[in-house]
Amino acid sequence: MYDFFMKQNSKPRWRRNQMEAALWRYAVTAPNWGGDWSELAQKIPAVFRSRIKKLLNMDRIPGLTPWGEEDEKIWAFYDNPGEGAGSEERFSTQHAFLMGIGLDLVNEGLKQSEVVYFLRHLREKLEAAFDQIHRRPGAIAPVSGSDRQLHRFEENGSSERIHLEGHHRPLADRTAWMIIRRQEAKETYPRFLELTQGREIPLFFEPEFYFGLEAVKERVFKQLPGFRHLILVEIADLALTLPRYLEEAPAVGRGRPRGSAKRVESARPKRSPRKKGGS
Repeated sequence: MYDFFMKQNSKPRWRRNQMEAALWRYAVTAPNWGGDWSELAQKIPAVFRSRIKKLLNMDRIPGLTPWGEEDEKIWAFYDNPGEGAGSEERFSTQHAFLMGIGLDLVNEGLKQSEVVYFLRHLREKLEAAFDQIHRRPGAIAPVSGSDRQLHRFEENGSSERIHLEGHHRPLADRTAWMIIRRQEAKETYPRFLELTQGREIPLFFEPEFYFGLEAVKERVFKQLPGFRHLILVEIADLALTLPRYLEEAPAVGRGRPRGSAKRVESARPKRSPRKKGGS
C-alpha cells in the first residue's frame, strides 16, 4: 500500500492551479493549526500565484538565472525540460512539496534564483526526506484541529519524545527539520570564488536533516562555535498535509469554460475590396 502511495506521489498528475490551491490553503491554515479555513483560503491572491510562476519560470528558462546552466538534467519542479511547457502543466506531490519548501525560503528572504539553485541541487535529498517522513510508523497528517492536538509519546518508532512544561508525561514529536546555512560573504572563502570563476553562484553549505526537536537542538548547540547563523525549516507538517490538500483541490482546466458563448464578430461592415484601376 505504501509503495502504491509513493508511486502516486511521484507521478505528475496535478494541474498547476491545484498545486497553487493546496499551497495557499496550507499557507493560510497552518498559523491556525488546522482550524476551519477562513474565507481567505477561498480566493488565491494574484501575488501568491505570481510568486509560484516566477519560481517555475526560473527553473525552466536558463536565461532567467544569473548562474547559467551547469546541468540541463537538473530541475527543481519538473522531471525534464519539457515538463510544464504549454498550457497543461502537471506536477507530482513531491513537486508540490518542493515548491512549498521554495515558498518557505522566499518568505525567509532568499532570492528566488537562490531558491531554485538550492532546490535543484537538493531535490534528491528532499525527496528522500519526504519518503522517510511517510515511512515512519503511525505517520499522521496534521490537517485538522483534532489531529494537531498534542499526542502522548508511544514506543512504536513513530515519533520522538518531547517534554513540555506543564505536561507530566512525554509527548509525541513527529517533526522533521532541515538546517540550511547560507553565506553571503563569499570573499571569506577564496577557494569558492576560484572554483566559481566569478559567476553569481550562491554559497550554501550542505543542509542537514533531523527528526525531532531534541536531535536538531543537539546539532545546533554543537555547531554554534563554528557557525552562529542558520535557517531552520520544519518539513514534516508540509509533507504530511499536502497530499490531502492536493486531493481536495478542484481541477480547473485552462481556456474557455464549456458552454460559454463564442466570441462575437464585430458588427462593423466589412470593407469591399478596391477595384484595380478604379477612380
